[in-house]
Amino acid sequence: MNPAAQKKAQDELDTVIGSQRLPTMDDIADLPYVRAVLMECFRYMPVLPLNLPHDAVEDDEYEGYFIPRGCSIVVVCALISRMDPRI
Repeated sequence: MNPAAQKKAQDELDTVIGSQRLPTMDDIADLPYVRAVLMECFRYMPVLPLNLPHDAVEDDEYEGYFIPRGCSIVVVCALISRMDPRI
């Protein structure tokens, strides 16, 4: 969806890796822009949209909601990663 970012990532790959081999995990330290693009992709669309459930270890309250001890809590990572930081 962003041809300029794709071109910049491809240019970094061509400069660091060249065209004679595929990149490996050993190359990631030398590819900061490609790594940033990948991290943004994972933030925007997580591989797993839900986290594993956790149990509340004690009674708690969050934004006016009572959470009783032993209650299962599931974090929806896909929503958290897209929350407006101004909220």
